[in-house]
Amino acid sequence: MSKLDDLAREIRACRRCSLWKTRNHAVPGEGPEDARFFLLGEAPGKKEDEMGRPFVGLSGRFLERELERVGFDRKEFFITGTVKCRPPRNRTPTPEEVRACLPYTLEQIGLVDPDFLLLAGNTAVKAVLGKEYCVGKDSGKRIVAEIEGRKRTVIVLPHPAAAMRFPRMRDLFAKSLDLLKEMA
Repeated sequence: MSKLDDLAREIRACRRCSLWKTRNHAVPGEGPEDARFFLLGEAPGKKEDEMGRPFVGLSGRFLERELERVGFDRKEFFITGTVKCRPPRNRTPTPEEVRACLPYTLEQIGLVDPDFLLLAGNTAVKAVLGKEYCVGKDSGKRIVAEIEGRKRTVIVLPHPAAAMRFPRMRDLFAKSLDLLKEMA
């Protein structure tokens, strides 16, 4: 068993916030332990909560199509959420819920040690980079940030669910993935 597997077991048993009371499954994330790419979303949705896997619903299919468009496969990415349990009614996670899960997320980033960190949606952006960053102004840009003791290349992009619904977000999403392709 690896440290990432041990951490996933800890996440599945977590009770740091009240979300454990309503979850079917915690969603620690999945992907290669040595992935070059780390995608951080917001929180599990209904399908993810049912299956215990990240991005398996409609937004997951959208994500996979967009990754394929630029020549990537989902299997190249370690994928997880900022919050590991589904908030009721798919609401935005509270600051307390984000704080409860952030140590897990940061440890995952440190263990995977990716070349590129993709932050999908404002919940992920603000949790990792802080309030001065947001999807609207920072998508499609290369950001270098100190995260888990290392300077990391970060790309901000809209959450796939937003990119599916709003043309401007779809354009920013595509621009961000195009940048990743250029840099990788």
